[in-house]
Amino acid sequence: MDLTLPPHLEHIIQEKIESGRYQTPREVVEVALRLLEERDVFHQERLDALRGELQPGLEALAQGDHQDYADWRDLAEEIKAEGRTQATQPFARRDEPLPSFGPCPFGPAGNLEHPFR
Repeated sequence: MDLTLPPHLEHIIQEKIESGRYQTPREVVEVALRLLEERDVFHQERLDALRGELQPGLEALAQGDHQDYADWRDLAEEIKAEGRTQATQPFARRDEPLPSFGPCPFGPAGNLEHPFR
């Protein structure tokens, strides 16, 4: 297969060869195509995962299991209220691990002076 590439792509290939990392234009194109294939597979897997996560919601919607909102602002308020409720709960009650930031430099064992005192 013979290909004619635009000048800017030929320039990129030439730069790659001049860098010493690749020996031939064929090697540059092979690596580029391998990376393209990896990207395509990654995007397809991601799309499949998103579709899988979306499917239960679509099925519930098809069965009539949904709540109608007269105005999108009502939904926004409900989401905000849920967020406020979750924000007031301790981490242990939200099934999330406590974040670990290491020892506090401002605590009794810390050597730094607290910047807000």
